[in-house]
Amino acid sequence: VARPVVLTIRDIPVVGLPYYMMPLAHGRRSGFLFPQSDWGFSRTRGHYVRDLGYYWATNDYVDFAVTGEFTEHERWRVQLESQYALRYRLNGNVRTSYARRTSPGGGRSWDVHASHNQDLGEKASLTARADFVSDATYRLDFGRTRSDPNRDLVSDLVFRKNWSGQSISLSATRREALDRGDVTMRLP
Repeated sequence: VARPVVLTIRDIPVVGLPYYMMPLAHGRRSGFLFPQSDWGFSRTRGHYVRDLGYYWATNDYVDFAVTGEFTEHERWRVQLESQYALRYRLNGNVRTSYARRTSPGGGRSWDVHASHNQDLGEKASLTARADFVSDATYRLDFGRTRSDPNRDLVSDLVFRKNWSGQSISLSATRREALDRGDVTMRLP
């Protein structure tokens, strides 16, 4: 724990915090994500703060991280990320964000990206992946392009079952091309 924390340049105080805490304990701990935050000033956006957030380690199987991005003249965005795992049975993650543009012609946007893997007993499994976005420019505006270079959103569901010498696989896929605006679906 340090208090007070003051950044000075040539004996002139520039930024001050009443205190700063840095945990020394090892392992997962809940707390603010302050060391990863970024703040500053831009001519187009004004003052901004990025990736300021909180990490919550609820238990040994699930955690959550909430981060935000706030700009004075342009927009704000909140992102929620969660990971979960139950050893030898299931695991997955969810990443979603919601944004509101405050600049002229603004609006509300969101995106969801999730994946899930589950063992359904001996020689059977279920895999799911979902990727949705409210408009084609959302991920470009916020610098989050998790899709492939041609900007396709792919969601799929796959069930696999194996028997002695035999196997079956059922799958469903939905693909949305953000640049062309078309949607294709393939069902079992």
